[in-house]
Amino acid sequence: MLTQTIRDENLNDERKPNLNSAFKYNLGRVISYTLLGGVIGSLGSIFSLSMKSQGIIQMLAAVFMILAGCKLFGLNLLKNSNFSLSIFKNRCSLKSNNPFLIGLLNGFMPCGALQTMQVYALSTGSFINGAFSMFIFALGTVPLMLGFGYISSKLSRTFSNKVLKYSGIFIIVLGLSMAQRGFSLTGINIPSISSLIASYSSELEVAPLVDGYQNVTLTANRYGYSISHTITPDSPIKLTLIADKLTSCNSQIYLPDYDEYIDLTQGDVIVEIPPTNKDISITCWMGMINTSIKIQ
Repeated sequence: MLTQTIRDENLNDERKPNLNSAFKYNLGRVISYTLLGGVIGSLGSIFSLSMKSQGIIQMLAAVFMILAGCKLFGLNLLKNSNFSLSIFKNRCSLKSNNPFLIGLLNGFMPCGALQTMQVYALSTGSFINGAFSMFIFALGTVPLMLGFGYISSKLSRTFSNKVLKYSGIFIIVLGLSMAQRGFSLTGINIPSISSLIASYSSELEVAPLVDGYQNVTLTANRYGYSISHTITPDSPIKLTLIADKLTSCNSQIYLPDYDEYIDLTQGDVIVEIPPTNKDISITCWMGMINTSIKIQ
C-alpha cells in the first residue's frame, strides 16, 4: 500500500494526497478477494483441508514472510538465489494501472487473517457463499487501508523508505507468530509467552483417578484455555471441556494428536483419551491459543 501511494519528490506537483492510487489499490483488493473466495469455495465442494494441512500452509507462508521481512530490513538471507520482492523496490512507479494490479495480487499474499478467511470460504463448499464471505471481509478492511493510503501519500519518499525498512521487523514478528500457529495445528507444541508464564506461576497436581480414568478439566475463558491437572502415562483420561467464556477463537478446540475437532458452542463436552506417554497438545481452530496437558 505504501509503495503505491507515496509521492514522487521529483515531480513538480502540488503534493496532494494520492487518493486515486489508494482507491485503485483497494478496488483491486476487493475484486481479488471476492473472486478468490468464489474459486476457493468451489474447490470446497470437492475436497476440504485438514487442520494439519492448514498448519503446513501457515508454516510455508511464515517462511516467506520472514524472508520478506529480512529483505525489507536489508538482510538478504538468500544472497545466491533469485528471491526478490520487486513490488517493494524504490523504483516502483506510480503508473495509473500499478495500484490496481498490485491490489489484485494482494489476494495471493501470505496474510494470517486473509488465509483464515480463505479457509472459511473453502468450508462453505459454494462459489456464491465463498465469494460473498470474502467480499464482506474485503469491505471491512477498506476504511483502514484508505486511511493509511491518505496518510502515506503525504509522506516524503525518503521517510517512506525508512518506514518500509523498519516495517520489515513487524513482518518478521508476524511471520514468527504465523509459524507458531502452524506448529500448533500440526501438533508441535511451542508454548507462547502467556503459557510459559502460566506454567511457571503454578504447579499442577496429578489428576485424580476415578473409575479407572484420570479426570482432567479444561476451561475455555476469555484468557484462553486453563488446565486443571497433569497426567501419568498409566491410565486413560477423561477430559471435561468447560465453556466458561467463549469467543470466536476459543469456542472451537482441536486436538492435533488425535485429529479431533470439538465445538463448545453447544455447551460442555467430555472427551475420553487413551493412555499416552507424551504431552497432549491442544489448540484453537486458528492455532492462536494453545496449551497442553503435561505428563508427570
